[in-house]
Amino acid sequence: MCSPCDGDALARSWTVVAVIRLVVRTGGELAHGEVVTSGGHVAARFRAWEGLVPALRGWLADEGPEQTPDAEAEGNGTTRSEERP
Repeated sequence: MCSPCDGDALARSWTVVAVIRLVVRTGGELAHGEVVTSGGHVAARFRAWEGLVPALRGWLADEGPEQTPDAEAEGNGTTRSEERP
């Protein structure tokens, strides 16, 4: 665990914004979901609740401080996804 004053840990950190978009059936059953970037691009898709964390982890593994909003707008951002159901 790093301390809040650890400059090295802060230098290796970045903030990301993602929206989790879900299609939910009656009774709360997940039909499918998507991880959507702040720019509105679908970064990952999943078909079950168990797929949410792997989808986020896969997207975050491809993301990094070198990914700029301009690169994402040009289509160079993460596009990892599964086939839609």
